Amino acid sequence: MKLGFIGLGAMGGAILQGILDSGACAPEDASYTDPHPSASVATTPGLQRYETGLELAHACDIVVLAVKPHAILEVCATIAPALGNDGPVVVSIAAGRDLATLQEALPAKTPVIRVMPNVAALVQEAMCALCPGEGVTDEQLASVKALLDVLGKTLVLPESSFSAFTALAGSSPAFVAQFVEALARAGLAQGLSKAQALQAATQAVKGTATLLEHIISEGGTTQTLIDMVSSPGGTTIAGLLAGEEHGFSASVAAQVDAVIARDREMAVG
Repeated sequence: MKLGFIGLGAMGGAILQGILDSGACAPEDASYTDPHPSASVATTPGLQRYETGLELAHACDIVVLAVKPHAILEVCATIAPALGNDGPVVVSIAAGRDLATLQEALPAKTPVIRVMPNVAALVQEAMCALCPGEGVTDEQLASVKALLDVLGKTLVLPESSFSAFTALAGSSPAFVAQFVEALARAGLAQGLSKAQALQAATQAVKGTATLLEHIISEGGTTQTLIDMVSSPGGTTIAGLLAGEEHGFSASVAAQVDAVIARDREMAVG
């Protein structure tokens, strides 16, 4: 299987780096085209670089479109001569560009799979969603899903769920980092060094996520963990109440709503 990336910025680079690190694809079987790649994976020995997207599409079995949403239709037009019957599977990670738009821009019978990735692919802890377009075979979907499975966890979702998934998994790493930074600043204000505060907050978030996975797998909920940590009249419940008083849950909901609204605006635009 030959895998190619058109665009090798932060997200495309994270996905390709994760796939190569997992061993699911050898560098000699991977390629990219990007005049100014920002991802360090571009320097991987054995990785093939093509001058144009059309050259890459002719050489690959799976072509990942990892360019900005505003550029994706131009890229589709460029690679169109290599697509269609017996051509490669096209995978798009562009936010706000739905399958109907992509399929209209590509030759008939081009198998297209829309993917919403997560930057944690770089450390093989991603959460990705897939939605196959018309004509994608079970085998083609399974091949793409297998590549993404090595990066963390995947879900096959209807496209109508993609905007919500984008908020919960695609954009949320930035929200979590924002939360960790806020915790660290609060710790700094209380006398910890920034390095100490960041280490404490980061490990707490990492450990909590792992513990939550275990609790949920055993039939518990997020509230189960909250109850485990909260003692009557204790410090944790005081912090939880203060958070709600200052709009913590409402702020998170507002972030999710803003992502969904923007994603839908991009789809219209």
